[in-house]
Amino acid sequence: MDVAGLTIALIDLCGKLYDTIQAVRNAPEDVRKLVEELAALKNTLESVRSVVASDRQTSVLEKLNTEIAACLKDLERLDSKICASSNGLRGAVKEWWARFKWPMKENETREYVSKIEGLKSHLMIALQAHQMYLTHLLDAI
Repeated sequence: MDVAGLTIALIDLCGKLYDTIQAVRNAPEDVRKLVEELAALKNTLESVRSVVASDRQTSVLEKLNTEIAACLKDLERLDSKICASSNGLRGAVKEWWARFKWPMKENETREYVSKIEGLKSHLMIALQAHQMYLTHLLDAI
């Protein structure tokens, strides 16, 4: 999958996870941090999607294809863990369970936060490098 496709898939998954996790009541600090990072990653990915949609010369962003794909797999695993913890539950009971039962230990949640922060930083640097490249092109005209 190319950067555009991976970015869209990751945006959708970030939104889904954000909606699910932010419903956890009395969430510990690590879970709240995960929610914040998912929202920040989604915002950064929206910027990446805009750049990719408007400019096909995004070689800097294409280099992050592997990292974006790895993050997508990590967040799919997170989604699976959350879904597995409420497996067999339906409707309102499933929503209630998601609010009160967090399926991971603190250190595991922090690992996800760290991975998201890393990708977000790399994407932001890539966006800045792309902007510098465009500025350089304009200056050459």
